[in-house]
Amino acid sequence: MSSTHRHNTGWISLALALATQAPAHAAPADTPAAGLTAAQVQTYREGPGRQRWIDAARQMAQLRQSPPSTALADLWRALDAGVNRPAGVNPLPLATTAQSLPELEGKTAWLRGQVLGGQADGRYSYAYAFNLARLGRFGDHLMEAAIFLAHGRLAMQIDTDRCTDPSVAMDTTAAYETQALMRGMDSAIQTLTPRQQTTALLEAVVLEDTLGERPPQSWLCAARMNPSHLTEVQTPKGDVGRTFVLNPPQASTLFVDEATWRAARRQRLDKMAQSLLPTL
Repeated sequence: MSSTHRHNTGWISLALALATQAPAHAAPADTPAAGLTAAQVQTYREGPGRQRWIDAARQMAQLRQSPPSTALADLWRALDAGVNRPAGVNPLPLATTAQSLPELEGKTAWLRGQVLGGQADGRYSYAYAFNLARLGRFGDHLMEAAIFLAHGRLAMQIDTDRCTDPSVAMDTTAAYETQALMRGMDSAIQTLTPRQQTTALLEAVVLEDTLGERPPQSWLCAARMNPSHLTEVQTPKGDVGRTFVLNPPQASTLFVDEATWRAARRQRLDKMAQSLLPTL
């Protein structure tokens, strides 16, 4: 291995370390022995918890603006060019396959930046957690993996709530849950204390609160052919059976109305935070 390659490897490892060096995630201070009250959790969501993720996003944005190496800058530009969010390009194959440890570390840092930068759907949080698992760096990164895995699940649920046919999106989510790495991640997360696991879930709620609403995800809500997206046409002479063409799905057929979805999103976040109170 050349000295140049060792130098680049060091910088890429540093980038990943910088990307994940946010303060340790913990429940709000002065937690009573019997657990947090709903008011305390709400204050945390709107105050210090939210600020923590704002600071983490700012730190990641600064790293994106000034990458520590040319190699890392080139890698991130290539990843940016390879992902077309409106078209629903799956980030997992692109951002979780790597030929070397430096490449995997660089892609992991990029994924974190995509999530914290806003607008990225739940697949990016899944992919980031997958990469942390592949790096084998549980320990300091275990809470990070637990938080982003929980956020991936939560974000996918919220975006699924927007679909007129939620079963379509559920199929996509199920495909992520059956990944082999999922078993290892869930097993590792189970080694956290019950309160740490609950704190990770709360941080996922706070992260989603902070990131705000994503645009409608057409790729998710039209993940499989729906009869309403098909129009029957005349079967060509000599062919047998019925012939259909696929219509470009319209927003009105894919999504529930915005007011309904927005209320459901708020209810889901509040209900999840409320359910965590007994173990915080």
